[in-house]
Amino acid sequence: MNKFGTSIFQIILFTLLASNVSANVCIPDKGNMLRVQNVDINDTLNVRKGWTTKEQVLFELNPSDQNIQYINHAYKKEECLELCRSYLKGADALESIIETQCRNRNQIWYEIVDPTGRRGWASAKFLTEYTKPIAETQNNSIADNPALKEKIMRSNDAAVRRNALTDRNGVVHESVDAAITSNDEALLTDRNGVVHESVDAAITSNDQALLTDKNIAAPQSVDAAEEWVVRKSEQSTYIPLMDLVSSVNGQAWTIRGFVKPDSFQPSIMNKKSNPGRQLIDVYQGSMDENEFKLFLLDCEVDPCTMTGTFQLEFTGFTNKELEPRFLIDNYEIADVVTLATTKDYIAQLIGEKIVHEHPIKNVSREGFIFHWDPQDTWYPEVISVQTDWEDLSVLRDFIKICADRCQKLRAYGEVIQVLGKLAVDADRLEKVKP
Repeated sequence: MNKFGTSIFQIILFTLLASNVSANVCIPDKGNMLRVQNVDINDTLNVRKGWTTKEQVLFELNPSDQNIQYINHAYKKEECLELCRSYLKGADALESIIETQCRNRNQIWYEIVDPTGRRGWASAKFLTEYTKPIAETQNNSIADNPALKEKIMRSNDAAVRRNALTDRNGVVHESVDAAITSNDEALLTDRNGVVHESVDAAITSNDQALLTDKNIAAPQSVDAAEEWVVRKSEQSTYIPLMDLVSSVNGQAWTIRGFVKPDSFQPSIMNKKSNPGRQLIDVYQGSMDENEFKLFLLDCEVDPCTMTGTFQLEFTGFTNKELEPRFLIDNYEIADVVTLATTKDYIAQLIGEKIVHEHPIKNVSREGFIFHWDPQDTWYPEVISVQTDWEDLSVLRDFIKICADRCQKLRAYGEVIQVLGKLAVDADRLEKVKP
C-alpha cells in the first residue's frame, strides 16, 4: 500500500478510468494560461494572500474569468509533492491519483496574476490551463479592449481603479481612455520634446541621442540597449547581495517576542497584533522535541525571552526563496521590553542597496525572478525582483529586448520583504551576456 492507502492495482485502474484531467495535473505547461473551472455560475473563486483557506481573501474571480497567468505553485502535503515530483519526471500513471487525491482535495495551489494585474493564491482545483489563441494575444491591451476597461472600472479594488485612471506623470483623469491618451502622448515625445508619429520613432530618436556625442555620428542601425533605468537613484555604491546575506547569517541573538502557532509551521513575532514583515519562522535549535513543544505553548500567550541563531536560507516546497528563520536554543517567560525583536534583525536587511546577477525567468512589466539551481536539484533557488518603472518608454524597450531573449540580468536595487521572503526592488537592470 502507498501513503494514501491505495494499491498499485488501484492506481492503474484510476488511470484507465480517468476523464477530464488537467493537461498537466501538477503545474501548467509553459506558455499556457489559466481559466476558472468548477465554480458555480452564482459563486466566485477566492484568491488569497497565501496558499491556505486561512489566509486573507485579496480578491475574487468570476466563473468565466480567463487569461490568468501562472506564477508559482505550492503543495500542502508532502505526499503530493513526492507524487508530482515523480509525475514530472515521467511517471504518467500517477496523473489520475494526483487529480483525485491532491488536486481535487485542495492540496495543490497556484500563485496567479489576473488580467488586471492583481496577484494572489488559489486552489488548483478551480483552475484549468489552456493554450491562448493567437488572435487573443493581439488584443490584450487596455486601450484596445473595452471589456477589460469595463472590468477594471467595475472592480471592487480601489487601487486598481485608481491606477487605471492615473497616467505615468501621476495625473488622475476622469476616464481610462483619457489616461491612456495622456500616456500615448508622452510616449510619442522624445527627450528633446519632439512629437513623433509612433512610439518606435520616439524611442529610435532617444537611442540616436544617447549614442551620439559632439564628435561621433550615430550609427545607421541602433543596437539594443544593454541597461535600463527603472527609477532614478542617487545611490552609487551597491554591495553584492550574497555578501550582505553572509554578514547577517548565523548571528546569535537574544530577543523578546511571542509565538504564532501553526500546525504546519510556527513563527515568532514582536507583537501579537499585525506583526507584518516581522513574522519569522521558528525551528528547533539545541532544544529537544518536547522542550520545543512547551516553548510553543508557553510563548503563545505570554511574551518570552528567546535565545538562538538567525539563519538566512533558501526554503520552500517548490521554488526555494531566501527567507529568515530563527533556531531557538532556550527561552524563559519574561517580558524584557528593552530587548531586541525580530523587527531589529530584519532592519539590518530592508533598504540595503545591493547588486545581484543570475539567470532569469518570468519576465513581465512587474518584474522577474532570478532562477538558478547551483546543486542541480529538483528545487530551484529563486529571488524575486520587482520593477516599478518610472518611464514607460524604457519599460517598452526592456520588454522588447528581454521578454524572451535575455538569459541573465544584473539588478541594482534595495532589499525588500514580500510575504516573508527577501526580494529586490530594482533601481536599474543590466543585460549580462551568457
